[in-house]
Amino acid sequence: MLSRRRILLIVSLVLLASTPLIVWSWHVWERQRLIDRSRLAASKYQWDSLKELATQWTRLDPSNAEAWMLLGRAANARREWPEAVEAYWQIPDSDRSAVPALLEVSHLAFGPLNDPLKGIEASERIIRIDPNESGAQQQLIMIYAATLQRQRLLRQVHAAIEARCEPPEAYGYDFLGHTFRLNDAVPLIDRWLKRYPDEEAFVVAKFLLQIETSNAASDVGTLPHASSPDYPTRDIENSKMEQVNELLKRFPLNEELLAFKANLCISTGNQESATAILSQIPESFLDDARFWRLKGWVHESNEDLDAARKSYQRALELRAIDWNAMVRLTVIERREQHFEEVKRLTDLVERALDLRNRIRGSGGLEKSDISLSVDLARFYKDCGEKVVGPAIERHIARRSQPQSPRTFNRR
Repeated sequence: MLSRRRILLIVSLVLLASTPLIVWSWHVWERQRLIDRSRLAASKYQWDSLKELATQWTRLDPSNAEAWMLLGRAANARREWPEAVEAYWQIPDSDRSAVPALLEVSHLAFGPLNDPLKGIEASERIIRIDPNESGAQQQLIMIYAATLQRQRLLRQVHAAIEARCEPPEAYGYDFLGHTFRLNDAVPLIDRWLKRYPDEEAFVVAKFLLQIETSNAASDVGTLPHASSPDYPTRDIENSKMEQVNELLKRFPLNEELLAFKANLCISTGNQESATAILSQIPESFLDDARFWRLKGWVHESNEDLDAARKSYQRALELRAIDWNAMVRLTVIERREQHFEEVKRLTDLVERALDLRNRIRGSGGLEKSDISLSVDLARFYKDCGEKVVGPAIERHIARRSQPQSPRTFNRR
């Protein structure tokens, strides 16, 4: 017969061996209990109960997307928005609910939370998951337009077009490009500065929105005569130069500040400052047509017309519709008596200015007469542009398609 000690030892070994199975079984049972009760609470809009159950579920199974989604829903319904954002953010990119959750993060961030940086981060994460998500693309385009991050705006428009999910207003944004200003940007920037008073993009946007009181500062190349009524006086330009230099002490490599200063250098004839800008810009700015236009102007001022032409042509390679570069190139071609090229460039500039006025006066290409879109597409094509122009043509084709008549089910 087995001794009592041996029996106890055997029982102990059996219990020890079965412990993992018992724990696993409890884990499965508890998990299913939380799933069932959480789903039931959600279906009955019992948000307090759902919050408690979903919190337990996430602790038990921290990689479960549904648990985090339900916890986010509960927090959102309880107006606990930071907690909702935190819950939604935990959902892994690989789960199909990630994009809807991040869209909700974006909505909360740009809405009640007034946290635009989180909203931008959410939109960028959405696009990494799904570049075809039009809502996130449109959100980033709007952000860069509102904050006057014009080079980023152009890149985002091109990215949206590449994904075939650009909003119709993107075409107008691209055309106005380096001169674009959103009418209702000031209150938006003021609101964001309350949350992030030292954020570079918002501080610079506030400054540019205040200082760009006319088209002249950012669109100087389109003005044919210095006596034009909206052409800034030299004193005003010098004052702007002092202000921009002061802000550049805080943000010495801000692309939009340097581009604004570049235009001021051209309008004031400040070759020394223009040369200094060109010596300090990082290599990453070399895809910005505005600095090649500045480089061309420096060469032009030094009577190196061949180098000036090459710089202006490089600006037009980067941005085929840059009518400011066309204006400067026209001066070079006229001095070299290339009158056919002068005629071609002058025609393009005149068309650009007409289109600019029409776009600014319209409610957007999606609302305006289709002739505006047709003329804009033709302008892009005549400039040799190969991304936005074809996208506008697709937009025209969609607008031209006859609408299917509504059908009604008969019972």
